[in-house]
Amino acid sequence: MQVNPWSKLLALIPGPRSSKGNVTAANADGSYTVATADGATILARPLPGQTWTVGAGVFVESGRIVDSAPSLPGMTQYV
Repeated sequence: MQVNPWSKLLALIPGPRSSKGNVTAANADGSYTVATADGATILARPLPGQTWTVGAGVFVESGRIVDSAPSLPGMTQYV
């Protein structure tokens, strides 16, 4: 059985990181500005055929909006 060392090495590299954010602006060039919870701003392009509204929660991977994110209610706990 032949083992390809290159494919084994590539399997060790993690995939793209997914960030959750909210769309803050729809730009004239078709891209969207997404604000993340940690305060970062990402300029991202949607997948073909997708449109998003301002305020929508989205997941961004490698500068692409890949899916919608759920809108979960927040809760503050005091101790």
